[in-house]
Amino acid sequence: MKYNIPSGYSKVEKGGVIVILADSYRDKLLEAGIADPDVMIKQASPVETPGGRGKVYSISPGGVKLVIRHYEHGGFFRKVLGDLFLGAWRPLKELALTRRAFSMGLPVPESIAVCMKKQLGIFTRSWFISKEIRGAVEIAVLFAGTGMEPVSEKRKLLYAVAGAIRVMHDRGLYHNDLNLGNILARKKDEGYEVFIVDLDKSVFRKELSINQRVKNLSRLNRSVDKIAGKKPLRVNFRDKLRFLKSYSDNMKKIDRELLAGIMKSVKYKTGVTVWKKYQ
Repeated sequence: MKYNIPSGYSKVEKGGVIVILADSYRDKLLEAGIADPDVMIKQASPVETPGGRGKVYSISPGGVKLVIRHYEHGGFFRKVLGDLFLGAWRPLKELALTRRAFSMGLPVPESIAVCMKKQLGIFTRSWFISKEIRGAVEIAVLFAGTGMEPVSEKRKLLYAVAGAIRVMHDRGLYHNDLNLGNILARKKDEGYEVFIVDLDKSVFRKELSINQRVKNLSRLNRSVDKIAGKKPLRVNFRDKLRFLKSYSDNMKKIDRELLAGIMKSVKYKTGVTVWKKYQ
């Protein structure tokens, strides 16, 4: 199989393992045992992640903190195939897309490497490695914490998340799995800095349509409701409307079309009436 290797990356092949890694981290990763991912994972520390589909680990080769995400199927295929995939196109595509997003200045982590191990002839097990965003945690953790008790603090985070997603959408990036587990944030000065992770199966388009924006934001809304059903989140209906208002600022007539689509999608009956209070 021919691999399209991005500039600044190189390929290392050992036995049934193929690694595409950033040249600047090559020596550190090889010393950490990336050519034998199962051994490397045993040396790593597991990271608790309520969101996302794959297991996540932390490792610090040469003092550089990296995050390793193990690709796994979701839903029905998790029971059937677990972490086995046909071919290696998913990690390679995510590596190229994340690198492109990072070079555009979008709030995503720096992609470091992908590791692919052949299994049973036609299958592949894969890992995606990115640089850890120091001090950042999932926003679900922040919205569930006591730090959100001041209303002003909660609104700062809401507006920061809305701004990050708006920038991502305006640059044409559609996130395939936009949920609370794939949005991180950390305190910065008087506000928050937000990052969007796990771009597996995400795509760049010339321009996102209203329907695509609605679909992405509706997916995020379902994630909020799902997690809120398991643990208390300091996010109420009015907070959701403030989020939408912040996201749609300066979109002119598009904001009402966007709102109507979201309200229809998530079946809010009183949303438009409440929304008018914030116009």
